[in-house]
Amino acid sequence: MIITAPLMLFSGATLGFFYFSGLYLTLWRVSTKDNRMGWLISSFLFRVSILIAALYLLADHDWQRLLLLAAGFTVSRFFWLRKMKKEIKP
Repeated sequence: MIITAPLMLFSGATLGFFYFSGLYLTLWRVSTKDNRMGWLISSFLFRVSILIAALYLLADHDWQRLLLLAAGFTVSRFFWLRKMKKEIKP
């Protein structure tokens, strides 16, 4: 568990980085597309399916690993929120 904990935190943060990067790109590109709702729904389904599959494979039926993955994902979310607040400020 000593080696697994940092690895699961890092993996969760990496998953969060890819998830929120995909969300950012989707929202950035959707303004130029004709079928906006289709892009939003397909992007959401793609990001969530990749996230759930990765969490399932990495957690390996262990609730402690899943908790560490979720913690890393949440840390990644806080970094993205901080980055977006800096970009939005004039």
